[in-house]
Amino acid sequence: MSIQRSNEWGKDIADAEKIGNYYEVSTTALDHNNDFIQFYIRQDGNRFLFSDDGDTLSALESEGVFLSQKVREGIAETLHQYDAKLEGDALTAESSVAEYPQTKKKFIQAMMKVDGLSDKL
Repeated sequence: MSIQRSNEWGKDIADAEKIGNYYEVSTTALDHNNDFIQFYIRQDGNRFLFSDDGDTLSALESEGVFLSQKVREGIAETLHQYDAKLEGDALTAESSVAEYPQTKKKFIQAMMKVDGLSDKL
């Protein structure tokens, strides 16, 4: 499967633009500011690498959320439920070709879940 074939993005993807080795993906899902959720994906052989490039945590901080070690640990636990992880400030995930559709859906859900913490913290 090639990441370049647009019919493989799925109905939850509004747009995908190639930027260097990555695709900037705009979803049909909205964050707490009613902006489209975006993330980046890169194909590395038979693996897909997902990242939000730190945008989700940056948005939380801009809303006044203090990202203490305890809060980061809670975010990491939440991400684990979606098979994603926190690397520095970036939410990340990876998948095989076969797992791509499910991982993409879970990554979007993970981003939405963490984004929704702005109301709870």
